[in-house]
Amino acid sequence: MNIKQTTVKKLVVTGIHDLDPVNVFVEEYTSTSGKITIECFGNAWSYFWGSIGERSIMEFFCNCDNHYLSEKFAPQLRSEIDDHDKLPEYARNYIIEMRKEGTFDKKKARALFNQTEYLTMDDSSMMFEIFGDEWWYCCPKIPNYQYLYLSKILDVAKEAVKTLIVDKERQGV
Repeated sequence: MNIKQTTVKKLVVTGIHDLDPVNVFVEEYTSTSGKITIECFGNAWSYFWGSIGERSIMEFFCNCDNHYLSEKFAPQLRSEIDDHDKLPEYARNYIIEMRKEGTFDKKKARALFNQTEYLTMDDSSMMFEIFGDEWWYCCPKIPNYQYLYLSKILDVAKEAVKTLIVDKERQGV
């Protein structure tokens, strides 16, 4: 068993409107690799970058956009989610468009239109009949509040890490 002690910089950010304290842990393994861990209200996100070019892990992290960072910290988290409440209205508008294009005849369009009032994603046969083979992609979307929450935390974390960079530059390190 080998044990190695490393230095981790911990930043604690408080006083943020609508957000609990954010803890940011920065661990530089080498000049071109490192790990960032972010914690807020019992949730934690962490990612290791093995090769980031000529920048430090702090500079690299601060220059990344939130979409890229979200993919690394929470790959299962999507920026948009299905808006099930809007599905019936969306389906009706789609049926009208398909009727105008001639995809549905008048009788079929009327029958489908009348069945959309309580349409849900669980009604796969009806969804297939309206939207076709890949009907699961047809649900209207809304921004995912969890993604927006993580993006806000990432913004705070990047601002905090920028202070480390400035301090490091002042010290001439």
